[in-house]
Amino acid sequence: MASLKAPPRPMRLAWSPHLGCGLAVDADVRAALEAAVEALRRAGWRIEEADPVWPAGAAEYPLIALQQAALAQRFGDVWRRTPERLDPDIGAQIELGFAISGARVMELMRLREDFHASFTRFFDAGTGGFDALLCPASPVEAWPLGSLGPAAIGGLPAGPRGHAAFTPIFNYGGVPAISLPCGTGRQGLPVGLQIAGPRFADARVLQLAWRAEQVLGAGAPSPMMV
Repeated sequence: MASLKAPPRPMRLAWSPHLGCGLAVDADVRAALEAAVEALRRAGWRIEEADPVWPAGAAEYPLIALQQAALAQRFGDVWRRTPERLDPDIGAQIELGFAISGARVMELMRLREDFHASFTRFFDAGTGGFDALLCPASPVEAWPLGSLGPAAIGGLPAGPRGHAAFTPIFNYGGVPAISLPCGTGRQGLPVGLQIAGPRFADARVLQLAWRAEQVLGAGAPSPMMV
């Protein structure tokens, strides 16, 4: 904790509301996030709107097929022998994974390496890169219980993983990321701000999150849980 509270050095941060690949965001969530970014700026944070430059093929869940192939490899036998042990939606992903070729898996592994390179360039201090990236954690408030995801995001029909589109890209790139509440949407439910940093800069990301909480957490209402 002492290292988190140490006086920070000046940092250059990027704010990317759509993460540079056109991901949809609900208007109320975007408004809460913009208000949080402005509050951080008023507190002295240097924040510029900027997007990473991604490899061709970057979109909503670009490596989902790699996940499906991994599920098929790890749990395929369980699904075939005792399907009742697995959620049907996981089973559907496993079935898709069975059909993915080894050549396609290698293509996706190469794309994952390209994501690593994109983050390296974006966070390269030697070429004027950014110290950290701010973006939505989720593009929507929580949706009704019983649904796998929202029907629409940003006024457009939502894909099956649209609600989680902002998080996997940091796993692909092998960089640390953290989410913290920064306000509420139209239903009074939490909106999350995501902070990501360069590879192995976990301490930096934690320090930024702690500092952000000191600004954004002051007087923040807690949503009523029923």
